[in-house]
Amino acid sequence: MLADDNVAKARRFMDEVFNKGSMKAADEFMSASFVEHDPFPGQGPGVEGFKQGVSAIREAFPDLRTVIDDIFADGEKVVIRSTMKGSHRGTFMNMPASGKQIDVKGIDIVRMSNGKAVEHWGLFDSLTMMQQIGAIPTP
Repeated sequence: MLADDNVAKARRFMDEVFNKGSMKAADEFMSASFVEHDPFPGQGPGVEGFKQGVSAIREAFPDLRTVIDDIFADGEKVVIRSTMKGSHRGTFMNMPASGKQIDVKGIDIVRMSNGKAVEHWGLFDSLTMMQQIGAIPTP
């Protein structure tokens, strides 16, 4: 049952934090000792750094939607394969809004303890995203 509980919490986290932009929910779902192993460029440490990173993404892509394509757990670890979609309407990594759409795949691994996220490892297709917003030419 622990794995099922962790999957349910991860689903709620993705919806509340990424889709709805609730930083209050981030506090609810994340341990005060949270460690981000793959920080966003310029992201500070811990929960506050994570919230700054998510806020920056949501400011650049205010209609951001993250769809969970696959999710499963093994003990304390939850693995999420997802797709982020949104419109580039604000500055992102010093790039002015392009108005273009993104459709980007990502993989996240979250270690849970006592019902809260304590560690995160993640990769997303940043090259494709930068090509989609026009920051990098598409070959």
